[in-house]
Amino acid sequence: MKKPSPSSPNALRRWTGVLSAVLAAGIVIACGGGGGGSGATAGSALSAGPITGFGSVIVNGVRFNDDNASVTDDDGADLRGKLKLGMFATVKGSQDDGISGTASSVVVGGELQGPIEGTPDLGAKTFVVLGQTVEVTGSTIFDASLTNGFASLTTATVVEVHGVLNPASNRLQATFIEKKTNPSSFKIQGLVKTLNAGSKTFSIGGIRINYSSTQDVRVTLANDVLVRVRLQPQTPAPSEWVATRIRAPESNTEDRDEAEVEGTITSFTNTATFSVNGIAVDASGASFPKGSTGIAVGTRVEVKGSIRSSVLVATRVKLEDDNDVNKMEFELHGTVSGLTATSFVVRGVTVNFTPGVIVGSPASLINGARVEVKGQAADSSGSSTTITAVSIKFES
Repeated sequence: MKKPSPSSPNALRRWTGVLSAVLAAGIVIACGGGGGGSGATAGSALSAGPITGFGSVIVNGVRFNDDNASVTDDDGADLRGKLKLGMFATVKGSQDDGISGTASSVVVGGELQGPIEGTPDLGAKTFVVLGQTVEVTGSTIFDASLTNGFASLTTATVVEVHGVLNPASNRLQATFIEKKTNPSSFKIQGLVKTLNAGSKTFSIGGIRINYSSTQDVRVTLANDVLVRVRLQPQTPAPSEWVATRIRAPESNTEDRDEAEVEGTITSFTNTATFSVNGIAVDASGASFPKGSTGIAVGTRVEVKGSIRSSVLVATRVKLEDDNDVNKMEFELHGTVSGLTATSFVVRGVTVNFTPGVIVGSPASLINGARVEVKGQAADSSGSSTTITAVSIKFES
């Protein structure tokens, strides 16, 4: 068949069609991600919750590459190479799918820091810091600084606790506990109560706080407002603690195409309107895979959706039960070292194993092998936390 010349009417029509298609595709590509639409480009993302894995950093089941991210605590101090399982993190960046993403920043911070009051209760797995009761769950990670795990918790030991707060009961479910030596400040999170604007004092749980000399106040104080407060360290405990900084717990107000937040409900109007970790939630169009019965202030949830105009517009709200809290799955990707017949180390975490959990030949498990480990926290009553593997796979 004779090939039409470039100037023929049929050729012009063909090139016009191709050009239109290319321009249309260009418009779609240029607009991709803004509304979480086509998936052609990675959408902006925010994920807040305990760190559950390494090999990058894993939060809420998403594996974020953090090679080029800033990694800091909530004071801005560099923490690259110092992250630990169970630390509560807020990751900002982009998300390619529901499994992986790229972090631009990772910020971690505990909710509570101060000396232990009284004698920790091993039977109930609780202890008290700054009048706030801390609950240890089956998934709480004890840092190596607490070599005997829960047994290392003694009166006056200063600890930092990461976790999720039930503001109604003033109880904190711990996800990570670390010993601190001579910290520059103590800290607490909770609801403002008995506010006295005249004397510039208020209470959180069992302690009274004075903010008359506080220069850094970045929240409008009122009763039942959730705040994070830095305190001057004092020993023995004073009748009034002196605040050095008062802020809202979350300040993630930028629009995000993908957002997932794990925490507790901190204010509640109805099942369509509430807040989680201080972030306003619109759940009017959300699914509730475990139902909505029992949702109230203090309920532990995972909320997934997008952030628009400072509101997390939820597509899914999942209530977390005792099994979710006590049998959290941890995931590690990395190189095996320190191998013995029953344990090895990956990413600085000791992993206990039996040959039956190895997928493939047990003979392939050698120092230097690259593996994916999934497991759960071992009992930490008398030692710092190790992970008991339920699955070990080899990676190339």
